[in-house]
Amino acid sequence: MEPLYVAHNDHSFTSAFGVDEAAPEETITTTTTGLPHCGSGTTKSVLGGTPLPIVTLPTLGKLAVGSMSNLIPVGTTPTVVIAYNRTKITTTTSGGTCYTMTTTAFTGAQAALVVNTGSNNVSIVGIGQEYVPSATIAVGNQPVSAAINSAETYAYIANYGSNTISEINLQTMQVSRTLTVQTHPTTLSFDANGNLWVGGQGFLQLINLTNWSISSTFPVDGTVAGMSYDTTAGEFISTTIKNGDSTVPANGNTLANDVLYANVAGISYSTTSFIFVANGNTSTSNIAADNSPYTTSSINPLLAFAAQNAFNPPIYTSIDSDIIATANGTTFTVSVLSTGSVLVSGQTPYPIRGVKLTSNMLYLTMPESNSLVTLPLQLP
Repeated sequence: MEPLYVAHNDHSFTSAFGVDEAAPEETITTTTTGLPHCGSGTTKSVLGGTPLPIVTLPTLGKLAVGSMSNLIPVGTTPTVVIAYNRTKITTTTSGGTCYTMTTTAFTGAQAALVVNTGSNNVSIVGIGQEYVPSATIAVGNQPVSAAINSAETYAYIANYGSNTISEINLQTMQVSRTLTVQTHPTTLSFDANGNLWVGGQGFLQLINLTNWSISSTFPVDGTVAGMSYDTTAGEFISTTIKNGDSTVPANGNTLANDVLYANVAGISYSTTSFIFVANGNTSTSNIAADNSPYTTSSINPLLAFAAQNAFNPPIYTSIDSDIIATANGTTFTVSVLSTGSVLVSGQTPYPIRGVKLTSNMLYLTMPESNSLVTLPLQLP
């Protein structure tokens, strides 16, 4: 395996919490034909394209795009943010002796969806060159998680306080459907087949998007706080709150990187070693847990539940879908899931709330120190 090269840089973002990365780009191609004096040919200009972090600032009710000098007002206590691409292409033509056709293509994420846990709504804002109409969309009580489908046409919101899932049409920017699920849904994720799953307090449910119903329900030992689907393993990777009476599933086995796999009613799920332990209790499993940074966190009064995470599911899906970033209190680790090899790990002076891993960057947020930490990576 090739070595991993790491550097770091700290940026000041007031109460930095949720984080995602965007690289909005606008490409304008102009082709001119006609008489010799028209200067026939093709020109191309490109704006943007540089990756930049977008960070929710819960104490300010704003989204920072790239830096604190570019703030966008959103709702109350913004937590999760997801960047997405509207994939808009426009073409204009003009006639006469010089015929010109101009095509504008917007690539990279041009918009962001922000979950406002404190105001029971989500915000949609533009973050790139494309014009994106801003919208505030009411959802259920205490929204805490979001997922966007692969076509980037619908968003799904988990409403912790009202035990529902809201479906948002990203074209009309309206709630199209609402579905009641089990108590306290906390996280959403799509699997490789485009199926939507919701995890929450002691459950994992499969949602049938065609008829908008619950297809299957499976018990989970603990509360699923963060979840992503690993296409290589065919399993969900999750961060789970383990209560004091929790036990390791009988058919679980601990891998070298402290990932516990277990099958429940034919559905595989996993619990990482980075477990948020609820209410000061300790886990009875043999996997390390540390909840002390969260019980004393100044951000806790802003959250729907004590261990609410800001991150989108903390897994980077590479070609082999095998690299994961996790955080536990003041410790972070990037590792190869299948082998347990740790690529890089480290300590931070304050608790980590947001985690985002891309192909060449790891972002960590620490709201207590108003910090966004960026770690450039060379992944194998």
